[in-house]
Amino acid sequence: MELYKCMGNVYCMFTDYPMALRCYAKGLDADSAGAGGTMAYRLLVNSAYASAKMGQARKARRYLEEAKATPHESRPEFSFIERSYLAIILEAERDYAGAAAALRPLVSYSVSHGLPPEFECTAYEGLYRAYYLDGRRDSALYWLGRCLDKAERAGLLHMFSESLDVLARYYSDSGDERMAAAYRERYRRIVDSTFNVREFSRAKDMQFLYEMNKIDSELSRLTADKERDRALIRLQQALIVVIAVVAIAVGLLLAIVWRQTRRLRESYRSLFDLNCRVLGLQADGGVDAARGAGHKYSSSNLDAGKLGELVARIAAVMDETLAYADADFSLERLAELVGSNSKYVSQAVNEHYGKNFSSFVTDYRIRLACRRLACRRLADDEAYGAYTIEGVGRSVGYRSKTTFTAAFRRVTGLTPSAWLKLERERRSASSVGQGASAD
Repeated sequence: MELYKCMGNVYCMFTDYPMALRCYAKGLDADSAGAGGTMAYRLLVNSAYASAKMGQARKARRYLEEAKATPHESRPEFSFIERSYLAIILEAERDYAGAAAALRPLVSYSVSHGLPPEFECTAYEGLYRAYYLDGRRDSALYWLGRCLDKAERAGLLHMFSESLDVLARYYSDSGDERMAAAYRERYRRIVDSTFNVREFSRAKDMQFLYEMNKIDSELSRLTADKERDRALIRLQQALIVVIAVVAIAVGLLLAIVWRQTRRLRESYRSLFDLNCRVLGLQADGGVDAARGAGHKYSSSNLDAGKLGELVARIAAVMDETLAYADADFSLERLAELVGSNSKYVSQAVNEHYGKNFSSFVTDYRIRLACRRLACRRLADDEAYGAYTIEGVGRSVGYRSKTTFTAAFRRVTGLTPSAWLKLERERRSASSVGQGASAD
């Protein structure tokens, strides 16, 4: 930043303000972290000066406001610079009276604050230029004389030479060519000794070399970035291949799972249809009777005739009442309802139905549960339409949902929720079929 500031100042000295602005801009760009502080402030105020000298007053004001907003040290010279550059901006805006008004207090300000002589000369220089441009030649000549005297005594050759050049133009405009020629000659001698064009060219060559080195560094960085990007692309391509392989494998697994799920669903549907047919067959004759009687009760006093009568009474209780749906229903309760004892009832159930009492009652309860679960899908069913699965289980004699689900699966091969889903699909297909027939 310091290097670019100095280079910009050299260009300003040779009135190459566009090049100076470029240097100041590069200096600001070098402060990418925003930590320039006072140096950034200097670059901004110098940019304001160069812009004003180019007649770009609006741009110059923007630079000056940015400089004021930049954190920097509080110094008298900075305050002087801000006010003097504001005068230059006013001059660029052709407000010459305003520029002179802004500069006059700076003469005493520079002296009272002990600023170097060039600050006082800067105020004189600005004043004679403002008055000269405003057409007030006598005032311009007065301040010009003070600037020339101060610059000569302080050894400020640059400002001294500028004053000589202005005096030459002043006398030329006044028609005094002899005085104008004398001041021009003095101006040339000082300029030749002060500003060596070869040195300036050498400075420009150094800048060129600096820029070339910077470009080489940038090219090296870009090459390294390119190689890193290539490596990253290769890694990404490998990852894409791996992801594609994984995606294909997952797709195959999903296809297998879908196929197995479909088969399982078909098995569930077949099992459901089979249970529906069994329920339809049992609707007229109760739970299926076993074919043939065992020999477990060969010593029993219950002959075939009495056995048949007892079986008929048992069937009547089970088919015509819902006593078995009571959670407390037992072998003793069934014996009481048929007017017999539990031993004969157990024998009748075993020999006629081929199962023990628990399985016998479970079959009846699950058959009833299947019907009530079917009713649960009907919105207009007042008795069981609002029942939950657990509620249906309780209504057929099961106090626990877990026990009900296990019994339901043992008898039908399906869970109650699966039964409900298949029942819904069956009803939906039936409704579609009826609609098609109506059409």
